[in-house]
Amino acid sequence: MDHVMFRTPDIDKSVLFYETVFGMQVDSIDDHPSDNYKLVFMLEKNSGIKLEITYNYGVDIQEESGRAFGHVGFYVDNAIEMCDKSMLMGYHARYHRHKSSVGNSYIIGVIMSPEGLEIAVVEKLS
Repeated sequence: MDHVMFRTPDIDKSVLFYETVFGMQVDSIDDHPSDNYKLVFMLEKNSGIKLEITYNYGVDIQEESGRAFGHVGFYVDNAIEMCDKSMLMGYHARYHRHKSSVGNSYIIGVIMSPEGLEIAVVEKLS
């Protein structure tokens, strides 16, 4: 996988969220106001995961069906700590211990982004 793309109504809030919560950095920005869109590519250096955050000028994404996305998932060292940190920053988050069908146990958290996307944070346990 090269990247995951989603649309946002506020690109500045989105960039700040991924910088402060996940430590991602802006990799590149492609702004095309005459074509009504702006792309910000964010990179998580350790994993190489890239996000393409798209802002469409003059489009209310809440009013358009079929433009939503399920979730983005990140492996983290400590899911509880990541969720707690996110809640202190004012984001909604929750976590629970999960057992897979083959018996592996891990902690999974969900943090809500400014766009209302579920960001899964997964911590594998031994």
